Amino acid sequence: MVEKLFGIVFIWGIQALLVWSLLLAIKHAAEEKKWGFIAFFIYIFHYAKASFGTWIGLVAIVFGIGILSMADKLGEILGGVFFLLFGIVVVYWCFPRKEAG
Repeated sequence: MVEKLFGIVFIWGIQALLVWSLLLAIKHAAEEKKWGFIAFFIYIFHYAKASFGTWIGLVAIVFGIGILSMADKLGEILGGVFFLLFGIVVVYWCFPRKEAG
C-alpha cells in the first residue's frame, strides 16, 4: 500500500503540481495589463519553485508514513514522526497558492 502511494506521489506528483503552477501563472499573467508576458515568466518561476518544495514535502510525508508503518523501536518511531512533521511543514509553507511573491 505505502509502496504504491509512494510511486504515485514520486512519479506523478511533480507533474500535477507543475500543471497547477502553470494554471496559476496563466491566471495571474492574464490579470496583469502592462507586464503580462514578463509577469508570466516571473509567476511560473515562483510557482515552479513552490511546486518542487511541495513535492519534496509530499515525498517526506509518504516516507514518514512508511517508516511509521514498519517501526519497532523508539528511534524508528521518532524518525517517522519527525519525517512526517517535516513533510507537513514543507507542504504548508511551499504549496503554490493564489498569491505570488
